[in-house]
Amino acid sequence: MDITKFGPPEVRGIDLDCDIYFTLNSAEVEGLSNPVTAAAILAAMTPLVPPFGAIAAAMILAYIDTMQQHSSDRGVSVKCTIRQGAGSLMQMKEFIAEPI
Repeated sequence: MDITKFGPPEVRGIDLDCDIYFTLNSAEVEGLSNPVTAAAILAAMTPLVPPFGAIAAAMILAYIDTMQQHSSDRGVSVKCTIRQGAGSLMQMKEFIAEPI
């Protein structure tokens, strides 16, 4: 996993958004369903930009099928935004997966 951007959080209107860009090579994409790979993603993201890191890792794991479907033989490039909105609720605002 190559994380090319992780925040910092930016104020956009009344919300706080954290942009995250990363790539996975083909072996990492194939291993996405493996609990060891999921743990590695959690370990890589959790310490980044608290509390966005841990929340982002958990949310990104919900998109395993999307990443696998949009992968090429070289891997997948992902751009996503985690939004902290009203009441501090965090959600995936945007998730884009494209073949490398």
